[in-house]
Amino acid sequence: MADKHGVITVGSLDELDVIETHIELLRPGDKRTLRVPVRTLTQGELLGLRKAVKWPTPPQMMLKVNGRPQMQPNYDDDGYKQALEDASLQAQKLLVLRCLQIPIPGEDETAQIATLDAKIGAWAMLPLMRLLNELHGYTQA
Repeated sequence: MADKHGVITVGSLDELDVIETHIELLRPGDKRTLRVPVRTLTQGELLGLRKAVKWPTPPQMMLKVNGRPQMQPNYDDDGYKQALEDASLQAQKLLVLRCLQIPIPGEDETAQIATLDAKIGAWAMLPLMRLLNELHGYTQA
């Protein structure tokens, strides 16, 4: 029950479950506000999303550690950095796909993501990614 300030003291996990809400986007051109229905993911769904993405492994390089040659991951490798950026973008698209509460054509998630790539303008996709990240507690520094 809410107090006089509207603050609810949580009494069960049901009060911390998935939320169906919307994100408002201002469409360029006609400046109309679009209300996009979305849902939050559970912690388990969010972890499953991260596991669904193939994250790259950095290449190894030989370094001397205490005078001895030793293989170490090369996190500065340009190919690794690009693969990491690509995997992150794939995770962002998957987040949008799994949160949107509108029909998305495609027989599987790969086909549905291709539909998102083909149909949603960058003016909408980029804010959706950012806002859905914020909704799930992820912010960029």
